[in-house]
Amino acid sequence: MDSNNKKQTLLKNLPGVDHILEIAQAQPFFENIPKTVVVPAIRSVIEDLRTGILDGSLDITENSLSDTQVFEEVKKRAREAMTPKLLRTINATGVIVHTNLGRSLLADAAVENLTAISNRYSNLEFDLSEGKRGSRYSCVEDILCEISGAEAGMVVNNNAGAVLLCRDNRQGTKSNCIKGRAC
Repeated sequence: MDSNNKKQTLLKNLPGVDHILEIAQAQPFFENIPKTVVVPAIRSVIEDLRTGILDGSLDITENSLSDTQVFEEVKKRAREAMTPKLLRTINATGVIVHTNLGRSLLADAAVENLTAISNRYSNLEFDLSEGKRGSRYSCVEDILCEISGAEAGMVVNNNAGAVLLCRDNRQGTKSNCIKGRAC
């Protein structure tokens, strides 16, 4: 069998996405893995096999294309996709911030409160006293004003946001950034 015929035979033997998805849905391993993770994993495996067949970069046999072999590779990729990317590290740099090892550590009480609130619904943008939509900043504004002596306060998630707010304030312009609009 010449090279082109072998490639054509291997390409014909590639399983379809739906076929592998059907196999995956019957496996307990995939019970808690969203379809939005499984389908891209299947497509990725099949595309890699197709590319390997066409360019000859992989040693692919008909056995390599069996449901079992393809399924095991899909399982491996789905497991990788579901593995958290952030891992605990040890900061041995001697520098507390600006190490690219995450941010300053939160106090245990803050972490406990975040855990208790974040795994349930909360009043993040709901004013319980008024019974209507509120502002996500209201829960920290009083604390910021007390600490800083400012008239108003807002939390931003990075230095760029803070610089933008300070820049607008320094120029004496009223910022629309607070309401999420472009400045």
